[in-house]
Amino acid sequence: MIINSFRKYQADRTESIVYVNGKIFGEALEDAGRPQGVKIPGETCIPEGVYHVEITYSRAFKKDMMVLFNHRDDHSIRRDDIFFNGIRIHAGTHIGHTAGCPLMNNYEELQKKVQQVLDKNEEVIWVINRA
Repeated sequence: MIINSFRKYQADRTESIVYVNGKIFGEALEDAGRPQGVKIPGETCIPEGVYHVEITYSRAFKKDMMVLFNHRDDHSIRRDDIFFNGIRIHAGTHIGHTAGCPLMNNYEELQKKVQQVLDKNEEVIWVINRA
């Protein structure tokens, strides 16, 4: 499965149109983008790029959730000398819910689709680009 996010950066947030296997699926909301190499913890969207998606148990949310990563050993994101950890896709209604994670307007439906693919031992990739 290929998930694509096409971002539009605003001063205080990042909005995306999300596609699943080439078909429009929904919208995502993230924290603001920062210049390359700059991160404000809990207030910066992850860098554009290609990420793996798995579903693992979140201690913070106390349930199984999607996690984005580019380093399989600890499910972290490392790019441009910046480290992100625990980047979960989840539901939320405003920028205050992000804490650095992408929010999906139809999160539960997306997680079900991802789980079905993972259950077949197939890979799920999330590609994040500028619109």
